[in-house]
Amino acid sequence: MRKRSVKRAIIPAAGYGLRLLPLTKAVPKELLPVATKPMIQYAWEEAQACGLKEIVIVIHPEKEAIRKYFEPDPRLIRLLKNKGWKQLGEKIQALSKRTKLDFVYQKERQGLGQAILCCQDFVAGEPFAVLNPDNIYLGKRPCLSYLLEAWQELDSSIVLLGKIKKEETRKVGVAKVKPCPQKGIYLIQDLEEKPGPERAFSSFGLWGRAILEPGIMNYLKETLPDSRGEIQLTDALKKWAQERPLYGFLCPLKRFDTGDWEGLFKANLALLKN
Repeated sequence: MRKRSVKRAIIPAAGYGLRLLPLTKAVPKELLPVATKPMIQYAWEEAQACGLKEIVIVIHPEKEAIRKYFEPDPRLIRLLKNKGWKQLGEKIQALSKRTKLDFVYQKERQGLGQAILCCQDFVAGEPFAVLNPDNIYLGKRPCLSYLLEAWQELDSSIVLLGKIKKEETRKVGVAKVKPCPQKGIYLIQDLEEKPGPERAFSSFGLWGRAILEPGIMNYLKETLPDSRGEIQLTDALKKWAQERPLYGFLCPLKRFDTGDWEGLFKANLALLKN
């Protein structure tokens, strides 16, 4: 039997960026600087470092600036070359050369689950990675590499878990888990999207990375919108966990949630020092 591999990654970037208003009325959250580069570039580089050959970024039509950031700009490269700024020109050129990069439009902002559904043709019936650009990790290895390693062993969908505080249960999905024999691996028994402290199963939160089997698309199609009209990936994974194995890997790295002001400032301070 041929060993399977993950070749494709989805980076969802179509959302409003509500926690960073009013700035995100004018600037896509994903282009806000974290140390010396935009937030979204960390997820893009992480996927590349793990050997993924194709990346798609899901954007809204109002966020064309993200596409412009990654697309080639020959006029700018020539200008930099003429000014003697060769290294900067090469750095900018690298944005469009290292992997096959494409864009998919989520015309209606109907949640992460719907953003992934927009990529069904891109996935092409194969397992794929999801990298939330809000989440940036500091460590010796790319965060996604841990998930890929565990997925190879378990051969089933797996999400990244992190230990969270009570107040954080309002910001992320929360998992009910059972430890597995393998170190850092848990079988997920149930999930709830942003339940809050009163309803949270545990202190295990979903931390913005996943390797998903293509069958998740069928579960997403059957998932009803929540009270805000959004299709949540967490709800589809909840159903998956009732019928198939769904695993979690406990993240060993330092994580920054750059989707709010506090997390953005902390990430800038830490990564500028690193």
